[in-house]
Amino acid sequence: MDHPYIEEHNIIARYEMRKLSPADCAGFEEHMVDCPSCQAQLAEAEEFRQGFREVAAKNPVQRPVFEPVPAWLGWITNWRVMLATAAVCLVLFGISLLLLVNQRRDFNTQLSEAQHDAREWQDRYESANQTAAEMSKQLDESKSRVSFASAKPFPLITVRGDNQRQVNFVVLPRDAQWVFLAPDINEDRVLRYRATLSDSGGHIVWEENHPVPSKGVEIGLPPGLLHRADYVLTLAVHNQRGQDFSYRYPFSVKSSE
Repeated sequence: MDHPYIEEHNIIARYEMRKLSPADCAGFEEHMVDCPSCQAQLAEAEEFRQGFREVAAKNPVQRPVFEPVPAWLGWITNWRVMLATAAVCLVLFGISLLLLVNQRRDFNTQLSEAQHDAREWQDRYESANQTAAEMSKQLDESKSRVSFASAKPFPLITVRGDNQRQVNFVVLPRDAQWVFLAPDINEDRVLRYRATLSDSGGHIVWEENHPVPSKGVEIGLPPGLLHRADYVLTLAVHNQRGQDFSYRYPFSVKSSE
């Protein structure tokens, strides 16, 4: 260990304060044995430290003495803390209440809008149903206004059992608007009937549930429904006696020459 290293690392002061590592301590002692300069510096450091100890012993440091806090002053301090805490809680409660009121107002607004939309949809639904009922009524009235004088009804003879022989023919005029069929139902006081029109393949092309007027059963088919083909009209009848009957009327459609 040489002097530059000793000065750079403050070896003498650290040795005197016993803060060197064992290796550095051994190296410094080995160097100090043959170095009067280091010995003198170490002696000066020890004298300075010893003098500092003596001065400190003669003039001890006076520590401040704190007097106990009066009870009334502590009570005031605690009261202020409690008041501040209560004020903070009150502010937080007010903020929470304000947020709750705003959320409730938004919810009521959304609920009112939803109820208004529901009423609008209900009004539209009722209006659509009313329109459909009026159209159905107008259709029935238009059918009832068409007399057999302007559109001659075609009589249909019922076919019972498995008899598939074609006995009914319907000849369509060129200017036909409605086609009226007059099935030969002889049941007294028919309350209602269900009419089903099927093509030759058995597919239903038209059906109707209708109460029967006092004049009897009359089937009015809309224009453009019938073509030159074979059809079967099926009637399920219910009379006032509570009896149910079924009738089949196969017929062929032809065009007038």
